[in-house]
Amino acid sequence: MYRSAPSPTRLHIAARTAAGRKLKGNLDAYVVTDFDRCVARDPLAAGEAISGLAGVGLAIFSGHFLDWSRNPSESERAAAQGFRIANVASGAVFDGLTQQGAPRGDGEMRRRLGEILWAAHNTIQAAARDRRFVDTAASATVAVIQRERVEIAQAGDTHAYLRRGNRLVQVSRGDRIEDNSRYSVNAPNVAPVNTVVRALGVPVPIEPSYFTVDMRPGDMLLLCTRGLTEVLGDSDILDLIRRNEDPIAACSALMRAAVDKRGEHNITVVAATPIVVADEQQQGPWR
Repeated sequence: MYRSAPSPTRLHIAARTAAGRKLKGNLDAYVVTDFDRCVARDPLAAGEAISGLAGVGLAIFSGHFLDWSRNPSESERAAAQGFRIANVASGAVFDGLTQQGAPRGDGEMRRRLGEILWAAHNTIQAAARDRRFVDTAASATVAVIQRERVEIAQAGDTHAYLRRGNRLVQVSRGDRIEDNSRYSVNAPNVAPVNTVVRALGVPVPIEPSYFTVDMRPGDMLLLCTRGLTEVLGDSDILDLIRRNEDPIAACSALMRAAVDKRGEHNITVVAATPIVVADEQQQGPWR
């Protein structure tokens, strides 16, 4: 079934990203696209109404510093010059989402998302051979919203939540890259030690996870990086969203709370809620 015909997918979307109070560089990134043209990659305005005839794609990325031979000053210089694997990942995913347009069936959508993540995985591995890159792998959560249906593909330790009423469901939990893992993507024959790694670009085959949820009026889809989930629990996130229903307000409140906690990682949040048009509400496209 072609989920977006004949009416377009309409969403209110907001995004915020910050290095936090402890780190100087921000290794995160995000993408927002309506498939037909680039609405925004990074940054997005404070909040926008996005309409896509074929749907709307959202993605967040978190870069990981896996090459432990790098020293902090070298890392800071590389990040300042823009050598971020998260940018490589976001570019590859954006190209994958827009070059062929949105798939017309549920099975095709999941297959396409898998192909996009594998292409990003290979692109990151190739780019990571350049020693200027400060981070050599990236976690990613990619969501495609086609009216009432959301398809999500997950690789690494980023997260997706769905808020509905007084409930917050963690759609994708994320697979963490352990901080004590000692290996370099620049040395692909070195295997990870005592850790399960599923992020893009690591020197092992990736195994993306896939999720499907429905989206109703009043729901909020939230994508976030580890910098948020390590300092805020699910109850904290739900409480802030309930007190800040608008995506712009929700992103701002979540960002402030995470920054105040002085977390160890960069923080990125993307929030989306459906826009229900009066004539469409009678037809029930968001049932």
